[in-house]
Amino acid sequence: MSRRWKFAALLLAAITTACSMVSPVPSSPANALLNDAIVAAGGGDALTKAKRLRWSGDADVHAGGRDIALAVRSDIVPLGKVRSETWLRETGPSTLRVLEMDGRNGWTTRDRKREPMPEAMARNEYAQFGTYALMRLVTLREPVAEIHLLPERTNGLRGLRARYPGLPEATLWFDDTNRLAALTNAVPSVDGNGAVVQRFEFSGTIESNAVRWPKQIRILQNGSPFFELRLQSFEALPE
Repeated sequence: MSRRWKFAALLLAAITTACSMVSPVPSSPANALLNDAIVAAGGGDALTKAKRLRWSGDADVHAGGRDIALAVRSDIVPLGKVRSETWLRETGPSTLRVLEMDGRNGWTTRDRKREPMPEAMARNEYAQFGTYALMRLVTLREPVAEIHLLPERTNGLRGLRARYPGLPEATLWFDDTNRLAALTNAVPSVDGNGAVVQRFEFSGTIESNAVRWPKQIRILQNGSPFFELRLQSFEALPE
């Protein structure tokens, strides 16, 4: 090999070595927070496998000046099929009410009579159950999702604004351990009259197949308590 070719080979090797030592382009602050939150919630592999969420527990609903104590059993494929059963804790399953969703279509069953949901109610329920897709976090890694880190903390929490097709814009709030502490959004009103401003608050932890999920979920609507759910069992399952 001529000296010229030897020099060219050495130069190419030096360039290759230098390029291999260049640090990768850092992820955006929004992606960095999302990645840390995914790790805190059990990791990308576990959350990706958890396409179906199943739980049971107790709930209290505050609506129309009434406090309603319910038992809850739900089987949810976020943005897919949903079956949620509720009954009055005081009287038992004889008061069973079933809510079902298949994408954007919904039905309710009461007194063994199954009926399609009114359109406004179906829009509301799709948005509500869609919240669980955002809480699953890996949904926000999909190419169709958009995330932006808020520049300022609020009440000590870091905010990640999220847009996902078909769902209301939401802000996910994370604490210093990267755990999801709250979520805010505005969903279509169940009666079709405007939108309802919501704040979800999460506490405690329940775990299945490495997925760490909030054990308590509290929802405020327009600043007032609306719904409180306390999980007694939780399963994160393949679809």
